[in-house]
Amino acid sequence: MTEYNFPRPIDILALGGSMTWAGFLEDKFGTYPWLVGWPNYNHVDNLAIPEMGTPYSALCLESIIPDSDVKNYDVILLDFIDGEFEGFEWLLKRLRERFPEAVMIYVHLWPLRALIENADGLRPDTLGLNSEVDWRWIGPGINYHKLHPQMSGGTRGAVRSYGGHFWHLQIAGSPKGAMHLFSDDWYHLSAEGHKVVATGLLELLSGMKDDVFKPKRLGSFSTSDQCYNNFASESDSQMANLPPNELSSESSSSNSWYFELDPDDSGTIQFESKFSSAVPVVIAYMSNGAFDAMYSTVEVSLKDQPPVTINPNHFYNPKYLSKVKYALAGRSTPGTNVLQINTANRGLPFRIAGLFLNEDVENSKSVSTVKGSEIADQSSGNHIVFCFFQPNPLLSKFKVDYDVVTAAVSTAVERLSPDWKIHAIVSDDDAINRMLSLSNVEVVDYRNVPFSHLFARFQRTYIHQSDNDIEYEKFCMYRWIVINEYFGYLKLRGVQVNHIVAVDTDVFVLENPLLVDETIDWDSIQSYRIIDGAAIMWSLEGLESFVRFLMSAYEIKENAVKLVSQWGSKMPCRASHSSLIPCFKDEVSGELVMWHMNDMYWYIHWVAENPDLRIRIAPDVRTTYSYNCHILRALKSGEKYPFSRSGTEILLNTGEAEAVRVCVVHFSWEHNKDLAVPFHSFLNSDAPEFLLISP
Repeated sequence: MTEYNFPRPIDILALGGSMTWAGFLEDKFGTYPWLVGWPNYNHVDNLAIPEMGTPYSALCLESIIPDSDVKNYDVILLDFIDGEFEGFEWLLKRLRERFPEAVMIYVHLWPLRALIENADGLRPDTLGLNSEVDWRWIGPGINYHKLHPQMSGGTRGAVRSYGGHFWHLQIAGSPKGAMHLFSDDWYHLSAEGHKVVATGLLELLSGMKDDVFKPKRLGSFSTSDQCYNNFASESDSQMANLPPNELSSESSSSNSWYFELDPDDSGTIQFESKFSSAVPVVIAYMSNGAFDAMYSTVEVSLKDQPPVTINPNHFYNPKYLSKVKYALAGRSTPGTNVLQINTANRGLPFRIAGLFLNEDVENSKSVSTVKGSEIADQSSGNHIVFCFFQPNPLLSKFKVDYDVVTAAVSTAVERLSPDWKIHAIVSDDDAINRMLSLSNVEVVDYRNVPFSHLFARFQRTYIHQSDNDIEYEKFCMYRWIVINEYFGYLKLRGVQVNHIVAVDTDVFVLENPLLVDETIDWDSIQSYRIIDGAAIMWSLEGLESFVRFLMSAYEIKENAVKLVSQWGSKMPCRASHSSLIPCFKDEVSGELVMWHMNDMYWYIHWVAENPDLRIRIAPDVRTTYSYNCHILRALKSGEKYPFSRSGTEILLNTGEAEAVRVCVVHFSWEHNKDLAVPFHSFLNSDAPEFLLISP
């Protein structure tokens, strides 16, 4: 490492996660904060801690800094690669208030294993940490600005707004060129990686000497905190009134300790509040991401306050995030307090990592308030799910119109919630931002669903054989696995799952979709095709069965060839789309053709195996009016559709004596924006009539 002729030691504060802490290094002084301060280690406070994420540093800044009443710093280093960035701006605000003139640097690191794949798109989770694999960077045009899930937006803007700087770990030409920077887990930096970071930071600081070494005034902690945390180590435990024999560790070599509540017992934690008034109390708990190892759900309460339910089973958070989550438990009173903990749903022991008091937490948006109705708020068991993605434009002509899908999701929320819970499984930042802007929508990032062995198996065995867009048809297949595992997860969390209606992005659900057929006992069937390919009702049992059917179809290539030849349809040859079975000359027409197979063809033959439980034929508003509520399928070109309203009901004048009540409208995707957005405006207006003319 290059030595710089600095006039004095640099006073350094480092905050972050396991990378900055010392993950996978035997010598804690080998991490980059200590290397930057070398050899003046007594001028370095490396307060990084694994698993706790950004909220811990934001909640407990005053408590964790040694001699916080007098301590000042020249440089503050921040790295939260495994944090959720919940409360990140609050942390920056607290740092700037206390250390207004310190040089603040966001150290932009990234985990190798999360950012690589092979030519087939398979990741290290599937192939293992094998350096002999021809790894490549995920996605086109990869660069360090895109590597961090927040770096392209909020994080960068927040750091800049508080006068911060950036140092980026640069991208090598190929993953092999970066492997020497990482430890054996391909996540944490190696000793050499830390030296590269330290060298880069010293070079950056050498160009900022005036700012680094000038005398600095000390600001104030505008709000105070008091923290009991035993997660770092048993010997350093600050958890009140918990003797060491009540602390547990993940392993004999682990530095992560927590208070473990036996699922058959209740427990209490007694703690002191230094504050002279009531102050919010935050409980830090270990979350769980394994479907086969559910943690106990608990109710926590403080004296004379309503209980708060905490379910620690979080499966649909982004991978590589902190295991510790936070919940607001209530408000403390001055002096001695007792937190009561009761098991609600039994599983593996509930684990508490810390207890924190902070005057400003309720205004910080750093901690999610867990409501007592978390488990019971899905009593109807009815769910509508929009599952969609925006493919790479270099590989696909298919494009989701986000104005249309936003209108469709809004309609479902406005007309069906809370009787039906609305979910959106999406795949890019634009879609996430749009969906999060809507109230009462459960938003899931499709890119960050938990590792799925089923998904990995299907990726390995699926071979495209369809006239449809390749990327689009892949997603049409994959979505059923994703939806199935997502609702399986919800059921494990205690959410009731009776009916799942999966709809396309151009489907507007206006009424309870179960009204479309009054002859059906909806609780006794596995599936019902409301609109072919665009709206299907499932029971969880039926969806699981269809996924197994789909998996088995491609498990053995020879079997897939046989079934596609038996059940597929003939289409004009597109050699690049005919990967399973080569194009061939049709015996009747003499034309070169291919077999075409899509997910709905598989669905048709799955239905045929048990037609009593799986209903493919749905009523059609254009041919029958004997049902309670009707379906308007893909609109015919040139036709006029006069809508009116009767109270909250939307009616369609079909030319018969009486207008019909409409439950579902499916817009033709070629023209859906021109039709769907005005239709949504009509739904939200007081206009008595609306004439829709299909182009």
